Amino acid sequence: MAIKEKYFDFSPSELRRAQLKQLEMYVYFKSFCEKNNITFFFCGGCCIGTLRHGGFIPWDDDIDVFMPRDDYEKLWRLWGEQEDNSRFELLRT
Repeated sequence: MAIKEKYFDFSPSELRRAQLKQLEMYVYFKSFCEKNNITFFFCGGCCIGTLRHGGFIPWDDDIDVFMPRDDYEKLWRLWGEQEDNSRFELLRT
C-alpha cells in the first residue's frame, strides 16, 4: 500500500505569511528559553537559510531546532508552570 504524504502547496504570499508567523513564534520561544537558561540550536534548513540566505530558505516552511535532552525536559516542565497558553501552545507529537 502506497502512503500519500501530506503537504501544503502555498502560494508565494501564503508561504511568506507562514514564515513570518513562524518567526514570531521563534522570537517568543527564544525569549522563553533565554529567560529560563534553556539551550537550543538552529539546525537543518533553518541553519542553512540563516547562513546562505540571511533568513528563511525561500521555499522553506518551518524552523528547525536541536536541544539537549535535559533542556528539553526542562522546557516541558517550565512551560507548563509559566505559560498560560493563550498565545502559543507547546505540543508533543
